[in-house]
Amino acid sequence: LAAAASTRVGTLGPQQMSNMAWAFAKAGRASPAFFDALAVAAPQRLHQFSSQEVSNTVWAYATLEHRAPALFDAASRTATPCLDRYSTQALANIAWAFAKAGVRSPLLFEKLASVCEDRLPLFAPQELAQLTWAFARSGHAAPNLFATLAREISARLPDFKPQELSSMALAFANTHLSVPALFDVLAAAVSERLDEFSPQALANCAWAFAAVDFPSTVLFQARFAELCSASEFQQEELFQLHQFQLWCREHKVQSPLEQRLVARCEQAFVAS
Repeated sequence: LAAAASTRVGTLGPQQMSNMAWAFAKAGRASPAFFDALAVAAPQRLHQFSSQEVSNTVWAYATLEHRAPALFDAASRTATPCLDRYSTQALANIAWAFAKAGVRSPLLFEKLASVCEDRLPLFAPQELAQLTWAFARSGHAAPNLFATLAREISARLPDFKPQELSSMALAFANTHLSVPALFDVLAAAVSERLDEFSPQALANCAWAFAAVDFPSTVLFQARFAELCSASEFQQEELFQLHQFQLWCREHKVQSPLEQRLVARCEQAFVAS
């Protein structure tokens, strides 16, 4: 299918182009020949794409980590003037795609920040998490958007999945913005659902709270320690926990981590 489609990309309509890219990405099929051909054919026709088709196309490229600078440049030029007509899903997807692909587009993100700030109550929880991660990853300064995001997320914490909660904590920590009110309610929300958190989510939360200098006595208690001790952490997650442990020592905060795990974190750090 991919081989046949790659030779006929120019004959496909915008919806067919977008749908095929989305389908290959959703299935995890890289299909380089097809995506190379689409990256040549699509930029000249993006003005014919709907907002969903533009966002789905760049989402597919970012998901499969297939570089297409000309396509992303054309998508930025096409989407930026029209973002106020995009659905919340399309807004979140295009922000996520540009951030994931590492494509800088200041004008696009400036317009995204403005449009999204006024519409955050309409975003689904997953879309809020995507948007938060995307702006943090992009490095685009949007303090007003993040302030509004913090309020919106705080009001809807029970609606988020554990992975989304940890992702947003990590994202806000990476912005270096001061949002103690958000982390206060995040600590309570996370502590109530700790048993649902993966090892990665546990490590992300520990690192994020340390990064924003928020010593939560609600979150970092015995159950957090038990779950960490029973978890199989990857190397990067051990690094995060090691940094959390160093933060505890520096601030004279009692660490919830058991000594055996602390030793594993130190060993992983030394061996890196």
